[in-house]
Amino acid sequence: MAEFFNVLPPALALAELFKHLPASVHPESILTVDALDRVTAEPVRSPAALPAFPRSTMDGYAVRAQDTFGASATLPASGATVIEAGRRLRPQDLGGLMALGITSVMVARRPTFAILATGDEVVPPESHAGPGQIRDINSYSVGGLVQRAGGLPVRYGIAPDNFNTLITTSTKALSECDGLILSAGSSVSVRDMTGDVINRLGKPGVLVHGVAVKPGKPTLLAVCDGKPVFGLPGNPVSALVIAELFVKPTIERMLGLRESLTRRVRAKLTRNIASEAGREDYVPARLVERDGEMLAEPVFGKSNLIFTLIRADGIIHIPLNANGVSEGEMVEVRLF
Repeated sequence: MAEFFNVLPPALALAELFKHLPASVHPESILTVDALDRVTAEPVRSPAALPAFPRSTMDGYAVRAQDTFGASATLPASGATVIEAGRRLRPQDLGGLMALGITSVMVARRPTFAILATGDEVVPPESHAGPGQIRDINSYSVGGLVQRAGGLPVRYGIAPDNFNTLITTSTKALSECDGLILSAGSSVSVRDMTGDVINRLGKPGVLVHGVAVKPGKPTLLAVCDGKPVFGLPGNPVSALVIAELFVKPTIERMLGLRESLTRRVRAKLTRNIASEAGREDYVPARLVERDGEMLAEPVFGKSNLIFTLIRADGIIHIPLNANGVSEGEMVEVRLF
């Protein structure tokens, strides 16, 4: 079991998780017409040469003889790979497959992730939130991230702060899904039992308890009998940032995606941002284009305020031990 708050930088924490998580893809065949945004599980090869007959959109071409060396008469040739494994299919990819008569394609099965909110104070969104109560936000925001990343969220509702109930519900959820996300209960207070619950779900159990990042330090990363399990902080901003840093790349790994689709841009910072040595900071930011220049405007707010992220286009990454960044510096913004 991981030592409480023996914090690791995010990259090392993710590497520790992946070291214990099998990189296996489960393929399934689906109709090409339904394959938009799905990830290919194997290379797609042309069943025939295309075009199938001498064809030109022009009456003729004038070329230099030396430029024709190595030219092919057909493209693609029969048997040639037209789409590699691990590609997320785009509209033009679907068009290309249809042009070749490929009406079904092998893709990675979308992993299912159980999402369980915990805490006596958490109530469903449709309920009235009385004194000391909060509506369940994370099941829906994190569930949306899971879906956008290519997984399928399965919500298991809200579990009270009762150890036996947490064990029972978590065991059922993990047995029915490919992974489990527990929201809240990941710090070291007396009522926070998530770590103990996870260690009952399978081996090796908790691998990381504490990540050198703000927001989201009290994070749990685990593998239980070959399935990923995450203990996210309860604060909505922290939960979504941690899901972006760890849940999303885990789903991409389970899909066999060759390259992450996370988009990053460089922008000029509009004001100073302080940070402490020994951790990475992620600060919500709004992007503004002004006079042909991309600017990053920090959106400050506490980690329990989801509206901080609603006003943001992405998060500014402040590297480990940067000791802050100054107005006018170029920063990396990880887009939502």
